[in-house]
Amino acid sequence: MAARSYIYLDTAVSSTVLQVTTSPTTAHGANKVTVAVAVNSTDKAEFLTYQGTGNRNILVDNIAANSISTNEFISNTAQIKNLIVTTAKIDNLAITTAKIAALAVTTAEIGALAVTTAKIAALAVTTAEIGNLAVTTAKINALAVTTAEIGNLAVTTAKINALAVTTAEIAALAVTDAKIDTLTVAKLTAGIINSKIITLDFTDTAGDVAIRCGKTDFGNDVTSGFIFGIDDSVVGNPVKFEMGSSATKIFKYDGTDVTLIGGTITAGTVRTSSTNPRVELSGVNNRLDIYNSAGANIASFGSAGVNGNILTVTQTDTNEDFPPVYITSAQDSNVISVTNTNASLANRPAFRFDSNNVLS
Repeated sequence: MAARSYIYLDTAVSSTVLQVTTSPTTAHGANKVTVAVAVNSTDKAEFLTYQGTGNRNILVDNIAANSISTNEFISNTAQIKNLIVTTAKIDNLAITTAKIAALAVTTAEIGALAVTTAKIAALAVTTAEIGNLAVTTAKINALAVTTAEIGNLAVTTAKINALAVTTAEIAALAVTDAKIDTLTVAKLTAGIINSKIITLDFTDTAGDVAIRCGKTDFGNDVTSGFIFGIDDSVVGNPVKFEMGSSATKIFKYDGTDVTLIGGTITAGTVRTSSTNPRVELSGVNNRLDIYNSAGANIASFGSAGVNGNILTVTQTDTNEDFPPVYITSAQDSNVISVTNTNASLANRPAFRFDSNNVLS
């Protein structure tokens, strides 16, 4: 019955089976009696019966506003079942202050001992108890305010008096790295940096970048100490290192050269080059060696060589136009003076020349 339907008895058709039609004309006429009218619905069906007790299903949409008043109900309590009005029947916030008569809800309706000042702990938190809304150390018991009591970032700078939170209120190590926004070097006193990398930033013309102690600037030789970094006052911003003082001993690297003043270098090997040709001062045999481009030791001076020689020159070049030793002097005295002071070796000359060539 999607549309309005008429249920009627037609004795010409059947004396026991009711007929149904959507046409009111068809439901009326000779030998016909209308029994009921009905309209189907997805919620509740609407119907009106004409026979028997004459029941009718009245929908809300069919009741005009204010047409049924309290007087139309006999004994309201008897007609309305207990708790028939549930939470689902009341729209959110449908009952407003305007719908509640003044003082209609009393302490008796709330329940014995309604929420009064007495129900709140003594000294309830009022403006008088807080004191002009200021949260001071005196008003915060140790650990009384926990994370659960304070929403995220609820306590802001504006809510804390200057210096109200002292060291006593901060537990050891309570302030973590995540809580520190900016920290100056002046706040660091002493300690150990273990297995970390320190990166210094540099901006041209903004000043030197350096690690130093004693010395206050590059080129300050008279002050003892050290300084290592980038000198922004020099074009090209060279890397420099200075250690010591000119009054005693100083070691310097100016970005190009290494300088040692008043000191002694003690090392295993000092080389002019890592490849050949090179000159090498060896701390192992205390000797100065000269190597040609092929890596052959062509000259040495210092500790005794293979044959006990102090000075050894070995010319591997077979070109006889280039002597291994070439001396030019403008002195009016001897160019070379050799004296053998060992009297027991009288049969050995102080100076000897050997050659496989024959003079022509």
